Amino acid sequence: MQANTISNIYLVRHGLREDMVHPGWKVTAARPFDPPLSGEGLRQAEDIARALEAAGVRALYSSPFLRAVQTAAATSALMRLPVKLEPGFAEFINREWFEEVPGFLDVADLQ
Repeated sequence: MQANTISNIYLVRHGLREDMVHPGWKVTAARPFDPPLSGEGLRQAEDIARALEAAGVRALYSSPFLRAVQTAAATSALMRLPVKLEPGFAEFINREWFEEVPGFLDVADLQ
């Protein structure tokens, strides 16, 4: 008989977005609905990566929004795990927040 194993799922939203630090960023952005991480957000992603490494994470999944991919990329780099994109993890596309359904960067650009 095999021993029961416990698997944990860690949900991480993303680090601090550039538009939260510099609200004017959206005015000139080519992709205003898909802000990258700010410098602080990138630092937060590194902190998250160390915590997930300590927790023994074995798989990474990310929304295709740039900020989420950048957050996951820090863990990917530290642990040498691939990031699997899952569009179902993207936030709800509320018509009050988005004038149209946003397109995402293609996988090659996200890499």
